[in-house]
Amino acid sequence: RKHKNPHLHAVARERNALVAEHERSRRQRGGMLEKILLEQTVTTVFEPIVALASNAVLGYEALSRGPSGTGLETPMALFGTAELFDREYELDSLCRRRALSNARGIASDQLLFLNILPTCIQDPDFQAAHVRETLAELGLGPRNLVLEISERQAISNFPIFREAIDHFSGLGFRIALDDTGSGFSSLEAALELQPDFLKIDMSLVRSIEDSPEKQEVLRGLQSLSAKMGSQVIAEGIETAQELAVIRSLGIEFGQGFYLGRGASTPSGASRALAPGRPR
Repeated sequence: RKHKNPHLHAVARERNALVAEHERSRRQRGGMLEKILLEQTVTTVFEPIVALASNAVLGYEALSRGPSGTGLETPMALFGTAELFDREYELDSLCRRRALSNARGIASDQLLFLNILPTCIQDPDFQAAHVRETLAELGLGPRNLVLEISERQAISNFPIFREAIDHFSGLGFRIALDDTGSGFSSLEAALELQPDFLKIDMSLVRSIEDSPEKQEVLRGLQSLSAKMGSQVIAEGIETAQELAVIRSLGIEFGQGFYLGRGASTPSGASRALAPGRPR
C-alpha cells in the first residue's frame, strides 16, 4: 500500500488557499466597484498640461479616482476591475459626467482633456447637444474639449474607434491619442487617425537623459507629428533632467509631477504648479 506524500498535500492545501484568497479578493473588488457605481463616489483630479516654451498652461487632463482606502483609488485599478466585471461602459460614463461637472475655472483659451472609451459614442449622456450645453455652462465650446483615447483601446476596437473619431471630430471636438510609442501598433494608429495631439507614453520619458534610444524614438515621433499636423505632449515628466531633454528635443507640451500636481479643480491645479516652474 502506497503512502501519500505529505509534502504534496501541503502544496495542494497552499494552492487551494491561494485560489480561495484570490476569489475572495476578486469578489470584494467587484462589490466595491458596485458600491462606487451605485453611490457615484468617483472624484476627479485635474492635472495641468504645460507649454514648455512659454510656461503657459495649455489645459488640464481630467483623471478619475476611486474612494481612498478601497484599493480602487488609481485609474488603473478602477478601470481594471471594471473590465474584469464588464462594467467599463458604466464607469466610463460616470467618470465623464463627473469630470465635466467639476471642470469649472478653465479659461476660454485653455483645453479640457477628457479620457473616453470608443464605445461612449453609444452613450445617450454623451450626445452632441448635451455635451455642448454642458460646455456652454462652463464658458467653453467644442474646440476646448480634447477627447483622449488610449492606443490600446484604439487598436482593440478599431472600427468603433474610427467611427467615434469621425463623429466627434465632425462635432468640433479635438482628439488625442494616448500611450503613443508604447508599441508599434500606436504608430499605426497615429498614421491612420492623424489626431490633433500625440501623448507620449511615460515609459519613453522615464530616465530619457540616460537613453539615446528613447531620445531617437522621440525625435521620430516629433518628426511624424509635424508631418501630420499633430502636436506632441510628453507625459510623466518627474525630474529636471527629463524636462531638459524633452525641451531640447523640441517637444511642445508636457505634464507630470515635476511640472505640477493635479488638484480637485482646474484653478486649484493652476495654483499648485511647482514652485519656480510653469505658472
